[in-house]
Amino acid sequence: MSSQKNLALAFILCISGFLQAQQSQRKPVPLPFIREADVMWSKRVWQAIDLREKFNQTLYYPLSPLNDRRSLFDIIKEGVLPPETGMVPQLTAYSADDNEFKTPMTRAELKNLFSKTDTVYVPDSLNPDHLVKMVVHEDLGPGDVKQYWVQEEWVFDKQRSVLDVRITGIMPVITRKNEKGEVIGMGATFWIYFPEMRDLLVKNYIFNRKNSAHLLTFDDLFLKRMFSSYIIKEDNVSDRMIAEYKGANTMDALLEAEAIKNGILCKESDLWCH
Repeated sequence: MSSQKNLALAFILCISGFLQAQQSQRKPVPLPFIREADVMWSKRVWQAIDLREKFNQTLYYPLSPLNDRRSLFDIIKEGVLPPETGMVPQLTAYSADDNEFKTPMTRAELKNLFSKTDTVYVPDSLNPDHLVKMVVHEDLGPGDVKQYWVQEEWVFDKQRSVLDVRITGIMPVITRKNEKGEVIGMGATFWIYFPEMRDLLVKNYIFNRKNSAHLLTFDDLFLKRMFSSYIIKEDNVSDRMIAEYKGANTMDALLEAEAIKNGILCKESDLWCH
């Protein structure tokens, strides 16, 4: 019986080593090339992926590294700010208001962003009925991220006669709190140029709720659009988000987002008619 256990353990270790070697060598699948001359129509939109939705929990968990799985935020954080000072970052973080990816953030700016300071009220040691203010320093973690914003380019390629979508950027969005610890809204962090990020995503696996034997990567998740999202902004002359002219968290904002989405999907049939 002992020899059988040792054999089984050796087999598991062998398979694990093989999967790790295969994982480190994986490369992202190249996307079809689109010539500028073949672009008949295009539109840029921004979508929000809400991690509080059950369908999007693959991007949220695990909150701590688990076997060969990590949360998307842990992957991004290590990519833009390696744990060791001498290591070269694998990803470039751009300012939250720079969706053209032209203004990289410095290491000092990222350190300040990832080290959050919260004010909490705790019972006084001398008078338990009295609360005293205490400043707590914590590192920003996966549990603080509630949304991801993605910037997308929708393009009709006349060479292939398809309406194609390309994710160009992704941003973690965290919760903002006041001195009492109450959530007062969402806060943008930084943009990551998505094509640059694919080399990391393809080497990190996600939990496949339908088939544990079929390994999927974060790159698969985004390319196959295995997430739920809604539009929060489209290209417009005043560069306003939907919430600014339709109201935040209102039915009007949801209807406007759905109208923009339907307009994009109907564009393909409209172009075929011309």
